[in-house]
Amino acid sequence: MFIKLEAHMQGCPHSGFVAWIENSRNFSMVVQGKTPEEVTSELIKSLKVSISYIFGADINAITEKEVGENEIYNELMNAFIETGRKELKFQLA
Repeated sequence: MFIKLEAHMQGCPHSGFVAWIENSRNFSMVVQGKTPEEVTSELIKSLKVSISYIFGADINAITEKEVGENEIYNELMNAFIETGRKELKFQLA
């Protein structure tokens, strides 16, 4: 099963940054933080918790990518810096 989500980040004057994930099937989340790095990290944590809850998976068994622990974090940060958005694709095994 493949899942496609869209992640966004936006700076808010005097409030830090907001990042959110949305798709057309009633799945959404939003996080707020002081820095882009903090918001990206919180978004990944929230996504793991949501996936764990929705699919009944052990949160410790959810890995971002097989190639490296920080890979998805780096991809998100680079995309947020360049365009403010990133399309995420997941495969459930």
